[in-house]
Amino acid sequence: MCSLMAMAATFGLWGIAKSLGMLITFGIIFGFFAYGFATTKIGMGRAVSGDPSAVVATFSILVFLQGVGNILVGLISAGLLSKIVRVDTYGVDMYKSLVIFTGVCMLSAVVIIMWFLLPRKIRNAQFCQSSSGT
Repeated sequence: MCSLMAMAATFGLWGIAKSLGMLITFGIIFGFFAYGFATTKIGMGRAVSGDPSAVVATFSILVFLQGVGNILVGLISAGLLSKIVRVDTYGVDMYKSLVIFTGVCMLSAVVIIMWFLLPRKIRNAQFCQSSSGT
């Protein structure tokens, strides 16, 4: 739900924002929802294995990957910015690619969650079909 709300805030508020008030509203809503899953790292480690050392290892890997993402986000964002500024277009045209990239990233989290909400029997059947074809 958090990723879905962050995606809606990205596409709905940041994309059409033309004033500081709208950007502040976006920042509050996105900040509240976008990182709601960050507290689940320990839970994800427990879901992988009941062994306490595996929980710590999983947590460490997730935190490491978050750090890598924090370093790469500046480079990715700089690459997605445009030199053209047109206030009358979506994302003020300068930020359009960045808005779409951020929204799609939040959407991918929703797709992953929906996959795990499928009944286990259906997930296993689909995985077995795709694995046996290769």
